[in-house]
Amino acid sequence: MRIVQIEIEEFGKLKDCHFAPDAGMNLFQGPNESGKSTLLAFLRFALYGFPRRSGPDAEERDKRLSWQNRRAAGTLTLEIGGSVCRISRSYTLGGSAKRPLPVEELSVISLPSGEALPLGERTPGEQLLGLPPELYDSSLCVRQSDLARVSAQGMGEAVEQLLFGDERSDAQSAERILENARRELQYRKGRGGKIAQCEDTLAQLDAALTRARADAIALEQLRAEIAQLRAQHAERQRELACVSTALESVGDAQVLADFAELHRARAQADCARRAWEQAQQRESALPDRSFFDTVGRLLHQCESAENEIAQHSPEVRARRSAPTDGARAAAATFINEQGGDAVILARFTRARARKRRCGWLGGASILLAVLSAVLSAFLPQICMAAAAAGGVLALVALALLGGAWHAHRAMRQLLRTLGVRDGTMLRTYLKQCRDEAARDAQNRQYLHEAELKLQIAEQSQHSALSALADAFAKAGYPMHTPSTDTARQLCSELAHQYAAAQGAVAAARMDFERAQGVADALGARLGDRDEAAIRARSSGVSYTESPETLREKRKLLAASVQTLEQQRAEAERRESALAAIAQDPVQLESERARVCAEYDEAKGRLAALELALTALDEAGQELRQNVMPTLARRASALFAALTEGAHDTLYLGADLTPSAQGAHSVLPLSHFSAGCRDAAHLALRLALLDTLTKEKMPLLLDEALARLDDDRARAVLSVLRAYCREGGQCLLFSCHIREAAWLADDAKVFKL
Repeated sequence: MRIVQIEIEEFGKLKDCHFAPDAGMNLFQGPNESGKSTLLAFLRFALYGFPRRSGPDAEERDKRLSWQNRRAAGTLTLEIGGSVCRISRSYTLGGSAKRPLPVEELSVISLPSGEALPLGERTPGEQLLGLPPELYDSSLCVRQSDLARVSAQGMGEAVEQLLFGDERSDAQSAERILENARRELQYRKGRGGKIAQCEDTLAQLDAALTRARADAIALEQLRAEIAQLRAQHAERQRELACVSTALESVGDAQVLADFAELHRARAQADCARRAWEQAQQRESALPDRSFFDTVGRLLHQCESAENEIAQHSPEVRARRSAPTDGARAAAATFINEQGGDAVILARFTRARARKRRCGWLGGASILLAVLSAVLSAFLPQICMAAAAAGGVLALVALALLGGAWHAHRAMRQLLRTLGVRDGTMLRTYLKQCRDEAARDAQNRQYLHEAELKLQIAEQSQHSALSALADAFAKAGYPMHTPSTDTARQLCSELAHQYAAAQGAVAAARMDFERAQGVADALGARLGDRDEAAIRARSSGVSYTESPETLREKRKLLAASVQTLEQQRAEAERRESALAAIAQDPVQLESERARVCAEYDEAKGRLAALELALTALDEAGQELRQNVMPTLARRASALFAALTEGAHDTLYLGADLTPSAQGAHSVLPLSHFSAGCRDAAHLALRLALLDTLTKEKMPLLLDEALARLDDDRARAVLSVLRAYCREGGQCLLFSCHIREAAWLADDAKVFKL
């Protein structure tokens, strides 16, 4: 059998915890108050629930319920005989403080089928482990503070009942018949009847007689003890005064050491202060935050101007390189100078009309002149008049032809000026010149605007670079070739230097404050003590013991003086009380003789009944003769292993009370050391597990090695390793680190 999983929802201080122990050795290690005992208590809670409110562990429930919800809940998964089962238990305390209302839920299911296992009236621990709660606490669960519980009252009967079951019923029936017959004389366990009354009376008389005889001796011893305590008290007071005087000189030496430490601390503080001031000076030599703000603003202005230049430069180049028709542009200029298209068209039309008119009239005049010449030749009577008319007409014709020629020349001159070869396309050409002039004007306007923006951007860039150069020059970092990249790189370097200087100032300030804090603390501790006076007082004073030794000695002597005072007062009180209650031994001896006679008579009557009871007891012993020796041999072997051969035999009483071989005889465990007692009880628990159960059970040990030295602790771990190799499982809870070091290679370690 082994524990597979431990899941705690809330239990005491533990909440939402999950543990999966290995099949062999497991170590739960953590400091005190980390929850080890709480985890161990949860395992018992899952198997048996909380103890009864009227039992010795009545406060267990109040300790383990969570403060927030007043609840304890969790799940325990066990592997038993190849099958796995899960125990889920929760306990909630509702209601009010005056009338609490507990609600408990329990389920035990088989995995993986999920089938619920019937328990009846039994607990999961009794059903699955086969152990009642008292045997669980005395075998599986081992607490350092409760190791001796294996020999508690009633454990022998519980083991016997578990081993033999109903085989005792017939013998008990016969014994009950004989018991009724002798009940008047003596109860079976000696707690009633006439013989018990006589024994009680004799015991009381023996105790009273013993006390009476011892009172006289005790009175003398108390008086001697009081005198001795008074002498010891005086001697201790004298020694305490001597140690106190020595400590005064030791205190002066410590104060002088503190003064030396104070001087060193102040020197370190001065050095740290100077380093801080130097770091501040280096920081002040660098530009301040306003410089970086100004440079950042100017850099942003430069970048904006560069972006503007990069945006407008291509447009300016494109406008400047745009193609232009120079002839049409010149013609458009001439047209504008002459008054526009209408004026040019009107001049051309007038010249063309004049040319036509003069040409037609000139032609007509020539024809008339020719006609006049002809007439003058054929008509002599009008020849003179015809000749004169012909001459006039010839002159008019010449004048008219000259006017036509001048008009034609004006037309050709106008067309050559405009750049047109044919007057029929004049109107279209004028429109083209006007359109070309408009395009050229628009291009020149756009070019002017772009050049203006480019000029503004270049001026902004130049002014920003000039301002940057001035700012860096004022800060002591001149730029030989002002540019945005140079300014940005120089600003980055200065920013790194400034950040490094600030870090150096902060570190130097921290060092100064730390050193100054140490010096102030030492100064406050020394207060207004006079170093020179203390040094003068302590000069020439020497002592052989260390201050720690003297303080420890003074502490021990003061405690001894106080203890002696208490012991003396207690002895004087006991002497007075004993003198007041002392009895006369003679009267007590006479009464004892009378009771002895009655006791002997009752025991004679009881002898016959005891013969029959002895026969029944021998029959019961025959059943047990193979079990108890086996248990004793197994416990002895384990005891020898745990004590490394120092003790080889462990004797067991009927109620499992162990005893061991002393120097000359068998002695109870109370005569041995605490470590020896723990080893004996642990051996008995392991032997009891082998006897009670057929399957290896998980062994739970809470600080079981605390009182063992290293050698015996290793021996115990060797036995536990062997138990694990045989198929057992161990859960070791410890607040020490030595178990973790020893089990580092062969145990699963859980940190709490």
